[in-house]
Amino acid sequence: MLFDVKTVVQNELPKAAYPIDKTVSHDPDVCYVEWRLATPGNWNVDKIKEALENTPSLIGQKFHIEFVYKGSLLIQTKAPMFLLQNFKLFVEAVESFLRHFVDICGLDTENTLIRRRWKHQRLHVTPVPVRSIHQRLFNTAINVKTTFVSNVSKNHNFNAAFLQHNMTTTGTLFFENICTKHESLTLDFFCVEHDCLCCQACITSEHSCCQKLVPLEDAAKDVQHSVIFQDISYALSSIAKTLDKAITNQDENIKSLDSYDKVAIFNEVTSHKTGIINRLDELGDKIMQDSYCLKEEQKFESVSSKNKLLQIAKPIKHMSDQVNIVFKYGSQNQLFVLLNRYKLEISDYENKLKAILPTLKTRKITFHPPGNIINTFISLGSTRLTSMQYNAEYKLPRMQQVQAPLLDTSIQMTSNFTLHSKIEIKRPGGVWISSIGITDDNRLLLCNFYGGNVLVYSDNGVFLHDCKLSGEPWDIAVLSGEDKSVATQPHQHSIQFINTKTMKPGSTYSVPGDCYAIAVVNDKICVGGHQGYLYIVDKQGQHITTVRVANAGSIDYLHSGPHDTVYYIDSNHMAVTCVNLEGHRRFRYTPKDLKSIRSVITDKEGNMYLAGNSSYNIQRLTPNGKFLDVILDEGNFMKNPIDMVFSNDCRMLFVLNQDKITHMLSFSRVHKKYKETATIRKLFCNCFVRNEIQ
Repeated sequence: MLFDVKTVVQNELPKAAYPIDKTVSHDPDVCYVEWRLATPGNWNVDKIKEALENTPSLIGQKFHIEFVYKGSLLIQTKAPMFLLQNFKLFVEAVESFLRHFVDICGLDTENTLIRRRWKHQRLHVTPVPVRSIHQRLFNTAINVKTTFVSNVSKNHNFNAAFLQHNMTTTGTLFFENICTKHESLTLDFFCVEHDCLCCQACITSEHSCCQKLVPLEDAAKDVQHSVIFQDISYALSSIAKTLDKAITNQDENIKSLDSYDKVAIFNEVTSHKTGIINRLDELGDKIMQDSYCLKEEQKFESVSSKNKLLQIAKPIKHMSDQVNIVFKYGSQNQLFVLLNRYKLEISDYENKLKAILPTLKTRKITFHPPGNIINTFISLGSTRLTSMQYNAEYKLPRMQQVQAPLLDTSIQMTSNFTLHSKIEIKRPGGVWISSIGITDDNRLLLCNFYGGNVLVYSDNGVFLHDCKLSGEPWDIAVLSGEDKSVATQPHQHSIQFINTKTMKPGSTYSVPGDCYAIAVVNDKICVGGHQGYLYIVDKQGQHITTVRVANAGSIDYLHSGPHDTVYYIDSNHMAVTCVNLEGHRRFRYTPKDLKSIRSVITDKEGNMYLAGNSSYNIQRLTPNGKFLDVILDEGNFMKNPIDMVFSNDCRMLFVLNQDKITHMLSFSRVHKKYKETATIRKLFCNCFVRNEIQ
């Protein structure tokens, strides 16, 4: 694969390459680069041209395709001017362009030799054989004299050259830098703290306290070399490429659906009908066989009854014949003696007949078809759709904010908690609160295990009402957006739903085993207990599956985690563990200076919070289970904390203290400013971005 890369002016272009009426706008920040590739005989130039024209204009992150000419393949592109002023960046951009070119066009790079030949006489590059499409296209040493950049600048005044020649037009760039809030003012400043552009009016109304307002010229300086420019360019290219693949996939899907095999389905239906007929024949044969068996069985019963009757009929007939003979031919004395002799025998046979008669039945075998033939067959079957998840193979690019001057005394915000109120929880008959939940409108739901009910409080600590359940509630989880919550009842091995709008109890459903802790993970409900099992239930209360968590110990507290995971407290090992819904462990953390863990929750940033019941404190961890700090301790009125929950905006933290008296503590989340160096701040941001990607 031979290719030339050179800057082009109009009088050097082949006449056939461009339409005559096209001209180029004189943009001093843009250079125009021509790619002339020798086309081997095994290349399908038409398909290559079509692939390049259908691909997004940005290729290789730096070059915009303007025109593709078929012959010896000629590609006209434009790129930022700084590429020709920095040889290293230019070489990297060329390499990226060719890698994308090979991928987009689907070229077979096995046994292909790629040579680079540069038009400038001072640049010499050795050829490299490419053995695999996954190898770097350029991994050889590049021998470049150090005078390349300076000589290019001295011998070629690119800005002047482009001002003197007309080339392919891209139109005139027109960009309004007007504030959307204050249409008469321009965006002349960049606020680093809020990561946004602003005008003079914005500064007065919204950024008067911001200490890092940078003029737009300083913030945008060298933006062409910034990471955000590369990231956005790459993101646009990746998204466009992913969209093209996804659209192509759907086109193929539509084509496949339109051309489904009718004949095959008809043949399968016919075969199925034949099977049904055969099955009907089998059922008919079975009915005949059953009828025969039934006939033989009933015939045996009737024969048995007949034999019993014959045993009576024979002596009765004999006595009747004797009486008739004596009546005709005997004397009166003989008849009188005979009647008295038969009197006792007749009475005995009469009793036998009375015993047999109730057992006699009139038997008849008939066939009774269903009243409606529809009841015989509800359906012959159905056509079903088999679908698989489309694999987009798209990874979220890392986006970093625009570069802006960072001061050595930059200000970062962190969260502290200040006690807002302390409410005693008491009801007639006593209370023992085991857990706390919060509704979408920030009403607090307290599981009163002793009272068998759920106590409802406002976020200001005012008791509203209660909801009596069918059993003693231990833990509660709220189904956000559905006006519904669900509580565990360990003594009954069940869960019960609650209407959080009316606070009326709903249906109760059994759980296969221990059920203490509960959490809602996306559209599933997870229930855990002392046996180390997770029971997955749908939102209607139906059991889906049971997951055995290896080395789980006792699962006492649950909280939903990111990406279909769940955090749980293992009270046997005093650790917090994150597992997915198949029971596979993501990480495990055993805290120090934290005794008898009683709760785990997260804030909007994904940080975890653990309550130490016996150590009287609450720790904060990163989303990956790394210790950050202790946010509350005994000095903040912590005394046997058993559960906690954030308000929906995470500005308030509610903690249950279960000592001799049960208190609900509410803490306001406030921000405290502290200083750190720019290096530490940048390192923290990079680590946070990496963690988010992972």
